[in-house]
Amino acid sequence: MEQSLLAESWNPSYAALGFDPDDTDPLFLMPAVNELVSTDASGWLENWLRRLAREQIAHHIALIGPRLQRAPGKVFVMDQRTKWGNCSALGNLSFNWRLVMAPDDVLRYIVTHELVHLAIPDHSTRFWLTVRSHCPGSERARQWLAANGHRLTVDLAERLAGENATDTP
Repeated sequence: MEQSLLAESWNPSYAALGFDPDDTDPLFLMPAVNELVSTDASGWLENWLRRLAREQIAHHIALIGPRLQRAPGKVFVMDQRTKWGNCSALGNLSFNWRLVMAPDDVLRYIVTHELVHLAIPDHSTRFWLTVRSHCPGSERARQWLAANGHRLTVDLAERLAGENATDTP
């Protein structure tokens, strides 16, 4: 079943969550009991999106890393406020979990960008040519992030509070 985040299509992995997409109520996802007890709905959604981001980032690293003949030391999925990704001097990569809500070519671009930093630590002409050679849509992805990055937010509690406020007379 195809869902939409920010008007972009994506296919969530319902099977991995133990959810039957042919069920009569496809919008009802039941988290594990311990997740219900320990977090609110907004927290559960963020955790699920973080896991999905980690899976998709790992997928792109597995595809792109061998072509660059580079592999990261460690990969972190974090909650950065000012960066989409980072490559440390130790060869560790970190990514903003909110990228999972962006189109897949944007996520692929950020992963490619950080993987190229493993070989070329600056933003030289050589760096950008390497990024473009492994990710032809990189300029379009950069433009999308500049125009839409601020929209990659999830605050279910705020949205529910807003809906409840409009329900009252």
